[in-house]
Amino acid sequence: MTIVSNNFRHLVLFLLFVEAMLLLLVSYSGHYSDTGIMYLAAAIILSALLVFRTSIFGISRKRSDRPPLSKDDENIRLALSFQGLAKLDAAFSLFKQCQSNQKLASLLNNLAADYEVINEQENAKKVYQYILSFEPDNLIAKQKLTQFRTEALAKRKNSKASTLFNNRYEVIRCLGKGSGSSVFLARDFDNDEEYVAIKILEINYDEKNELESELFARFMREADTAASLHHDNIIRIVDSGHAGHVAYIAMEYIRGKTLREYSDPHTILPVPIVLDLMAQCADGLHYAHNKGIIHRDVKPANILFDRNTNVAKLG
Repeated sequence: MTIVSNNFRHLVLFLLFVEAMLLLLVSYSGHYSDTGIMYLAAAIILSALLVFRTSIFGISRKRSDRPPLSKDDENIRLALSFQGLAKLDAAFSLFKQCQSNQKLASLLNNLAADYEVINEQENAKKVYQYILSFEPDNLIAKQKLTQFRTEALAKRKNSKASTLFNNRYEVIRCLGKGSGSSVFLARDFDNDEEYVAIKILEINYDEKNELESELFARFMREADTAASLHHDNIIRIVDSGHAGHVAYIAMEYIRGKTLREYSDPHTILPVPIVLDLMAQCADGLHYAHNKGIIHRDVKPANILFDRNTNVAKLG
């Protein structure tokens, strides 16, 4: 409607000018010297100028009333155009230049869904991770990332099903051997492939053998007892049970060494660190004693120490 109105004004303006010019020509030709014609022509010209001024002023006012687009709005419009053309990478790049807010999170969730439609889960994951970087409680992004992680673990687990211990752990290497048991490093496929240390009782359990039955029962009591303890200076028990005739305990893996490794004069620890380790172990033992549990074998070989974190854990 605005376009038609403006075109009509321009047409009226043109006709008024033509009429005024004709009147002036007639007046100057000498056939009609009436000054009234000149006044009429002047009035027509003034009217035309007035129409012209009103038209221009109205257009400029409408343009000035329209708020200018912000940089974010321009990026969003362009990003949505790219998204509509299936150029999702370009759209994501533009979205990342916008101010982080709830509106942007909603637009990015739609973009991630488009990535999923074309089976580009890795790119969808990047979008959801970006959403959580500025909106950590975004429910959709959290649920999707959990779903992706579960699906990836299940797929990887199925591909290794024939080699998994107890259909859960991928054994990597032996960490050490003790009296009647061995400890192995493994990945836990039921817990985001977290590294664990699996302690395996080295007997082939036979319930008809009283000695083996007693060893098996003692081993499982140790697992149940340790699993009831939750302290920063006591190794956390992840899982325990038996696979066939083999009993095992799965514990958190500590990236460190036993204190026995630091008992040599060449590797001995500084006194302040030793005092701190003593305090940590005493704190863990005090916690266990309050639970009615006695360790009975506190020695350097049963204390793990991570030099990166300076944390000691009783095993």
